[in-house]
Amino acid sequence: MAPWLNFGGGERECRNSDHVFDAVVAALTARAAALGLTEPLSPSRQRTVAVEGWIALPTPELSALLPSGGSTGERGEY
Repeated sequence: MAPWLNFGGGERECRNSDHVFDAVVAALTARAAALGLTEPLSPSRQRTVAVEGWIALPTPELSALLPSGGSTGERGEY
């Protein structure tokens, strides 16, 4: 799904803990939101969101979350 995503020694924890998995999903979603790659918030929902919160839904393929040019980090991972 995302061969560039390297968990290092944390892959096992991610598979065994819903909390760790949720943290990875949250980090990828935050990256998508920072890049403007999430569903836009409807102006009609602004008041509700201010009270209840909002979960940004990413729209692109995972590879769109890589740094510009689609390159991986120094060690071949991101």
